[in-house]
Amino acid sequence: MMDTILKSRFKLQGKPRLNQRLGLGKLDKNEKGLITAVGGEGHSLETVQRLMEMGFLVGAAVEVVHLSPFGGDPIVVRVRGALIALRRNEANAIEILLND
Repeated sequence: MMDTILKSRFKLQGKPRLNQRLGLGKLDKNEKGLITAVGGEGHSLETVQRLMEMGFLVGAAVEVVHLSPFGGDPIVVRVRGALIALRRNEANAIEILLND
């Protein structure tokens, strides 16, 4: 019984969401994926350009390394070998295809 409760409360991270497209800011710690798009509605051209200059390019692998407590800012991600801290709003401008 307790095992079932723990599994439902603390689901295996990433496994139920494989092959889904999400904003980078919605990923959990240690989840990995590939960038499928940068930008979109609600994000300025300047923000998109800055993210791309930092290495967030379509096809690049990305991993969430650290999340701030209580779902706040910033989050730390690894992309192209660099650790980069982003606000969640900026991170959500990056669409990710989850993989393991």
